[in-house]
Amino acid sequence: MAAEPVVRTAVTDDWQVSILGPAGNPVGGGVIVPPRYVLTCAHVVTSAMGGRLEDDPHATVTVTLSSGLKLTGSPGGGHRYTGGSHHEDVSVLTLHGDLGQANGQFPTSHAHLSTGVYAAKRPMQVYGYPQGQPHGVWADCLMAGRGGPESALIQLNDAPDTGRRVARGYSGCGVRDAATSRVAGLAVLRDRSPEAGVTWMIPLERLARDWPPLRAALALSGDRPAPLPAPQPPDPDDGPFDDEAMDDLYRLLLDGRLAMPGLVALRDDALGPVRRPWQGSPEDILGIVHDLRHIAQAGRPVPPLLTFVAALSRRVPGPRGQELARWVRGRAGHCTPAVDPGPLLERRVRPGAAGTRWTYATFRVTPASPSRHYLLDVFRQHEGAPREAVQQYTEAMRLARLERLVVDEIIRMRREKAIDSPDLFVEFVLPRELLGRPVDGLPITTPSGAEVRLGVVHPVAVRSLERQNASEWVDWVHNWSRKWDRMKALSALSGEGVVAVVPARNQDGSSYEALFSALYADDGPLALVLGFPPRVPRRRAPDAEFDAALDAGVPALVWAHEEQDGPSVATDLPDRLRAAGARTLPGEVLRARRGEWSSRPGAARPRVGGGLRLGFLWDPFDRLPPHTPLTPPAPAPGGAPS
Repeated sequence: MAAEPVVRTAVTDDWQVSILGPAGNPVGGGVIVPPRYVLTCAHVVTSAMGGRLEDDPHATVTVTLSSGLKLTGSPGGGHRYTGGSHHEDVSVLTLHGDLGQANGQFPTSHAHLSTGVYAAKRPMQVYGYPQGQPHGVWADCLMAGRGGPESALIQLNDAPDTGRRVARGYSGCGVRDAATSRVAGLAVLRDRSPEAGVTWMIPLERLARDWPPLRAALALSGDRPAPLPAPQPPDPDDGPFDDEAMDDLYRLLLDGRLAMPGLVALRDDALGPVRRPWQGSPEDILGIVHDLRHIAQAGRPVPPLLTFVAALSRRVPGPRGQELARWVRGRAGHCTPAVDPGPLLERRVRPGAAGTRWTYATFRVTPASPSRHYLLDVFRQHEGAPREAVQQYTEAMRLARLERLVVDEIIRMRREKAIDSPDLFVEFVLPRELLGRPVDGLPITTPSGAEVRLGVVHPVAVRSLERQNASEWVDWVHNWSRKWDRMKALSALSGEGVVAVVPARNQDGSSYEALFSALYADDGPLALVLGFPPRVPRRRAPDAEFDAALDAGVPALVWAHEEQDGPSVATDLPDRLRAAGARTLPGEVLRARRGEWSSRPGAARPRVGGGLRLGFLWDPFDRLPPHTPLTPPAPAPGGAPS
């Protein structure tokens, strides 16, 4: 009997991805499930890692999109990594990085997904990555029928008279219905008999049992999968969050892209004082929801998941936020005891002045080769929450290009700020040779097209890369820690000797050691004001005034960027700092840069002509970022993936 004709429709296949092994060659593929998930086979992920996930729970793999963009992916998405039998051979990867770089070649809806039509000899197609085809190639199949354990798989036979047969390299790849161009399942197993010509497919409807968010994705595609088998007796701890309620929530979270920074901070706030660290990707909203769903109310007035979704509803604008709020109201009455949703959903007034909560945009600059080239890592950290990796630039670049990228990242973060998000605090972690660079003067464009200095829009500070990371600092950080603890304990830096001033460079030949001794003392200054900019050290010859303060562990330094501003800085800044504490000191520097009044009583009016051009080093000892790379080092070359 002849196969029914293939109807080719004009659709895009941007749902396809290849998954690379340790040697950089494809070991299989997967199917994108927006907003940033990939559905694939567990054994493909194992091959890509070159080992078992159990041996490295935080491992990542490299995923190539149809646009050619390479991203990292980690097992997550609210799914516990599965191996074992082929009908349970499923893994969900969470993609990291900026999907905007895919140039639009990334699905934004779920229309490419389908529960499938299972009919004998129905034409199907698989796009896989066999040896010698790193960019992929189509293979044609004909559907035969159900089979395998529990009849959980679909048998596909090689189509006659076609040029390509399914082979090694097609595992995890989407199986597309040739008539509808929609994905019906994943290729999982090939019969090894040369004469067999048989491939087994896991249908998406079966995978939806292992990964519940796929049920919502299929519903969004227009194909609602078959209902689950008869439910088991409900867990009393999960009463408010049954499968139907979770399907509705997943639909809201999957239906479009939620560009939502600070998910980990919202999760931690929902957990309250009894927390456990989040080990997954900071972008993995489904994983966070899955984790919170199974944390009992257990003495908390509100289940953590309800608190988390309520916080999302306050941040998400428009109809989506209203739908999330409606979900919270619907589930609140099912809690034990019942929860009043009103306080949870009330829009919160942003704190001001001394009560401001920061979101830190951290730009870490690391020297690279060749000389005067640098690497850039970008992080975001909501106050009191773990740091989130945003971007890593692995190409060494000169400072002019690096600073343009910094401005672009700041503009992107400003656009992502939600209604009740904290204020943005920009900090640069710089090597010693760059600490004096006026990064607060980077230009920010206003709506009218004018340019203003970054330092008059946001608090801007630098931090010492060496003081945080360098091995020669290990034996010296105790004094930095001690001085920071003293600073935090003071409501204001108004005590005698707490703020020291060096109005001009020492011209009498005083040694570095004399300056260091005065600053290093237990009762030495906690903040230092310099009426001159730091010099770049040459051949390990220190800049006495600046390097003595760094070496002695002084946590706050302020200096004039220009020599002509030195007298004004030496006169104005000490009084400003003495009115501030560790918490409010960045705000006083911001006011000085703007030319605003100081917050201290009786402060003078600002100078005519604007504010001061100031450098500001602010190094809180108790907010050290974790020293982990954004992407893991490349695995050692191993054998060919199985």
